[in-house]
Amino acid sequence: MGQLTLTANFASDTVSGTVTNFVDENEVTYTGTISGSTGIVRNFVSDQAEIVPTLAGDIGGFASNVALGGVFAGPNAEGAAGLVLGDIGGESFNGTFVAEQ
Repeated sequence: MGQLTLTANFASDTVSGTVTNFVDENEVTYTGTISGSTGIVRNFVSDQAEIVPTLAGDIGGFASNVALGGVFAGPNAEGAAGLVLGDIGGESFNGTFVAEQ
């Protein structure tokens, strides 16, 4: 688990993200940051804004890559949620993310 920060610019259809403050299932904390940016994709059927950034960096001294796939939610896109797939030091994982303004 970590603290996710997303910054969206709907005028330029871009989103950037950073994850810090990592904690594993045994409540062990890890230093490091992963970050990245990508474009916002519009779903042609629903016109819903979708995000698919890949974040990369270092978590606890391990090279890390995390892909997010999700959508913005709420009347003013004040939230986002989706799936997470990643690799930390060669160990794969998956999960979900939720972010709120």
